[in-house]
Amino acid sequence: MSAERADARTIAGPTASRGPIDGRGDAVQRSREAVDSKRGVWAEDATLAGLTLTSRAQLEDELVILSKLFRRLAEYLALDENPGSVSLDRFAGFLDAHADALFTVPDGHTTTLDTLVEVTGQTARLTVPPEWIVFAKK
Repeated sequence: MSAERADARTIAGPTASRGPIDGRGDAVQRSREAVDSKRGVWAEDATLAGLTLTSRAQLEDELVILSKLFRRLAEYLALDENPGSVSLDRFAGFLDAHADALFTVPDGHTTTLDTLVEVTGQTARLTVPPEWIVFAKK
């Protein structure tokens, strides 16, 4: 999968890396309005509703999800020695081991990405809106 192709279907949305978050309000508000009205890329976004993974081609070519979630799914699948496998059986553990530090706004709760991703069978979803997440820089 090329980086160019991967970036074409992921969302460069309202999440942020840790640093000054003053001024995020307007961007978050506009993003929330677009999400709520299903405008643009948000019409296809499966980040909160949940994506049911059926193939690697689907992840690469069809699904529109938060870029961090896409990258972690792609990394997870790349570790599988069976090139046709898309099992999410160990994805929650993979996220836990990866420990992507973040905090949520407005409450400022410090946590990691694995605590905000729900995996049920072949379906994964983010449990909080992306605009509530601020990733810590590594």
